[in-house]
Amino acid sequence: MEPSCLRDQIKSDLAADNHHHPLRAGTTGYPMTALTIRAELADAACRAGTAGPQHTVPPAVPQPRRAQDQTEQPRTASCRPGSERRESLSARLYRCLRSMEASLPALHIPQHDSLYNWGEPGDQLYIVESGYLKTMTYSPLGKSCLLDIYTPGDIVGESCLFSSVRTETATAMLPVTCRKVRREHLLESMADNGLREELIRHLAGRILEQQRTISLFVTVDSERRLGATLLRLGRKLGVRQGDLLHISHRITHEELGDLVGTTRSRIGYFLKRFRDLGLIDARRPRSLAVHEHRMAEYTEDTDA
Repeated sequence: MEPSCLRDQIKSDLAADNHHHPLRAGTTGYPMTALTIRAELADAACRAGTAGPQHTVPPAVPQPRRAQDQTEQPRTASCRPGSERRESLSARLYRCLRSMEASLPALHIPQHDSLYNWGEPGDQLYIVESGYLKTMTYSPLGKSCLLDIYTPGDIVGESCLFSSVRTETATAMLPVTCRKVRREHLLESMADNGLREELIRHLAGRILEQQRTISLFVTVDSERRLGATLLRLGRKLGVRQGDLLHISHRITHEELGDLVGTTRSRIGYFLKRFRDLGLIDARRPRSLAVHEHRMAEYTEDTDA
């Protein structure tokens, strides 16, 4: 069959197909049909002077190209490792500063000792390598508030970028090893565009996390705040086994009360309710397991 005849025949079939399936007629937002693809091939064959092989039909729904493949730029020499998208900000920062021959002394903090204290001057931030840290702040009357718990790979003390006076106390919950990063060294590393962008994303993520915490205090009761806190801690500190998030390090009722904004006795009551509802498993001593999807459904969390 001549190319022009083949093209006309396919377009006639395509028109009939669109008549029965009007949603396929447009090209915006809908998958291409096999007839559409064949019509385009026939047009190309007409322009080339040959209809080409007629026995091969492309798949009805071609796979789209990934956006990053379309905009990928040549890589330039920088502090970025080859797997920068999978490497944490702290690991990239450490690698970049080491390439600049910046001094990154290791600090070893015994359990219950402070890395730094509220009100002290400070121009360093820290990369946690092992152990857990908690940060607390205090009211003018001395009442404490537990802000967050930090694990290996986290960056602590970012407030030194904005103020030379510490606004919280960082205390080791377990023996901690961390690396000290001076503020001027961090700012020098920002010459790497990718690292600067990732630091901005990290700080924006911290702001978003604090906004979520504030919204929980306003919109839900203390029982569901505890559920949301356990879910977040399980995802951050826990070891995943199926749907269970095992938190092996013991977090006291007092610490949970500080995070949630309620008393130790209420924390104990809520934990018993969670066990009865099958949301947590606390049968093993000094450990707790959170059923992720059950707790997410209970707290109306959308990240599960």
